[in-house]
Amino acid sequence: MKPLIDKQECDEVRNSFVTLELKQRKTFGLKVKSPLREKVLESITRATYNKFIIYKLPVSEKVLNVFKLYL
Repeated sequence: MKPLIDKQECDEVRNSFVTLELKQRKTFGLKVKSPLREKVLESITRATYNKFIIYKLPVSEKVLNVFKLYL
């Protein structure tokens, strides 16, 4: 896997995705459901998702494209 392409691009994709994801969240009892997050997790692992969204670590172009797909 090729390392990070462009930090600024990564940040933009992350921010847009998080904004979109927060808008879509629905609470069912104690569970928070997000259709967008579930779609992305079909293509990548939860660890990769967390690495990118929560820990803001660099990802490969392939992973970044998965997120871009849903923007």
